[in-house]
Amino acid sequence: MNDKSSDPMVKMTNRRIRLGIDWVLKKGETVDEVANNFKVSTRRIEQLVKIFKETGEYPVLNPNRRPKVHLTDEQKEIIKQAYNESYFGAKMLRHHIIKRHKQNIPQNKIHAYLLEIGLAKPESQETEKTKAMPI
Repeated sequence: MNDKSSDPMVKMTNRRIRLGIDWVLKKGETVDEVANNFKVSTRRIEQLVKIFKETGEYPVLNPNRRPKVHLTDEQKEIIKQAYNESYFGAKMLRHHIIKRHKQNIPQNKIHAYLLEIGLAKPESQETEKTKAMPI
């Protein structure tokens, strides 16, 4: 069994899953402490412990999980071209691309690419807080 993950976004390896479950069940640490140590949600640790209690076996990561899809060079060109035509943000740019170029590119990927090439600004956390607050 391979404990190494090729994807840097995966926070829990098979070894860390076993460790987390053992800390909760054998050492008696709280789920919150374990979750903070591994930088995952408390709910995720609860799920892993529940699976272990039900099956008696440690949960194993699925190596065939859905792979991350990256933008193609053609899609990057379309985004640049559409941005130069309209100067829209990612949400409106997505609709512009669908109408003009007949391609559906997810808005979050458009925004990430615009950030990468310096055509968009990251949204500040302050702005996100004010959007969420009711008036």
